[in-house]
Amino acid sequence: MSRTIGSLDLMQRSGRSDKGKKRKMYAGKKTKGKRQIKFERRRSNKTHLKLWIWDYVPVSVEGRKRWSKYTRAYMCPFVCPADRRLRIDVPVTDIDTKEKIEYMVASNMWAGTFYVMGISNAKTKTRTKWVKICKVIVKQTDSGNVGRMINNYRLSRYSWFYKG
Repeated sequence: MSRTIGSLDLMQRSGRSDKGKKRKMYAGKKTKGKRQIKFERRRSNKTHLKLWIWDYVPVSVEGRKRWSKYTRAYMCPFVCPADRRLRIDVPVTDIDTKEKIEYMVASNMWAGTFYVMGISNAKTKTRTKWVKICKVIVKQTDSGNVGRMINNYRLSRYSWFYKG
């Protein structure tokens, strides 16, 4: 209970009796310890994946000068602008090897550096988390665009990648 402004307490107020105690029951059920809670991984045999391809470009000189000189040294010199992103649904059979992922990015994008981003089933408020699957550099040649994967971030985690 809050104290009225200007009043004096003659005796010390009593606090909650369960302060600092572990809860034994919640909603009529016995509680579990943190280590006993098992989160089931949602794995399924996916046929299509929702992927985003983000352009990875350096920050302009004017853009870097807008930041204060103290934070400029710690700022990442590259950005992924929102207007240069492509959202595609890809069959898993089209990206189950490294060469197929390189070809998919090269056929859909222009020359430059790109992140292939996916969504992970995270335990967040939105139930989603952006994850980098790989980083691909696309170069323009006489025969067309050619992609080359330089960073393979998470492909070792996916079962559909090894089926190819």
